[in-house]
Amino acid sequence: MNYKDILNILSLPLLAIAASFIHAWWALCKNENFQPDTSDSIEYAYRIVRTIGCLLMGIALSCDSIGQELIRLRVSKTVLIRTFLIAKNLGVLSTGVIPLILMSLFEIVYPSVCFPVLALQIVLIETFFSKHGTKYSHFASKQNNLIDGLLFAIYTYFLYFWIDSAPFKDILIICSTVTLWAAIGIRNAIQGEVILREDQPPECETCYREFTEKFLKIPVILQCGHTICNECVIHLSVKYKNIPCPFCKFVTGEDERCPKNWALLHVIRQ
Repeated sequence: MNYKDILNILSLPLLAIAASFIHAWWALCKNENFQPDTSDSIEYAYRIVRTIGCLLMGIALSCDSIGQELIRLRVSKTVLIRTFLIAKNLGVLSTGVIPLILMSLFEIVYPSVCFPVLALQIVLIETFFSKHGTKYSHFASKQNNLIDGLLFAIYTYFLYFWIDSAPFKDILIICSTVTLWAAIGIRNAIQGEVILREDQPPECETCYREFTEKFLKIPVILQCGHTICNECVIHLSVKYKNIPCPFCKFVTGEDERCPKNWALLHVIRQ
């Protein structure tokens, strides 16, 4: 499964999350059918309850939909965890972007409520999407100073350009910071490595399927020392004639010369 397939799985659930965010923030913006009155506590409370309800329903249903689709496709644990990490950070990204868009188009009636709503969105996304994080010991992120520096430069330029004209500067700064944080999180989720717990069966880091002798998914050692499954070795040898390592690009000769990693397979059976 490649990242195009992952985006296809996430597209509809993330649109549902974005719709719930827009509906929630719309309740805090001025429209022609509502004239704000600070003394009208019933209308105020109704909008807050509606906002929380939209957020809960949108995030919970979307997370459920993603999980069911991944289970139906029978993806490996690594792909499942990585997909939820990407979905979580895309959700946080929309948390920061949507208020900025609405703030530029409409007047925010309740600016004091924006911070609790923003915090609630992030907490709900972290709660629903991070429950799958218990399946790995830690996530090893890989530094990419070029992309991170470019994102920070865009963030700085955006603040410099809009800070003077923004009606609520504190909301602009916080939402922009959340957007930057989410963008770096998406980059980490794509480039980083999921480290499974010791009780999780090892799997091929190329096709993300578990090593097992029963289904002939036997680990094979390349000349560079990296291990992939025998099916990936055959696929690479057919495609490239030789076998380029998917990790370090070191080229191995014919696949018949690659030794099978029976020691790893024995550990799996134990």
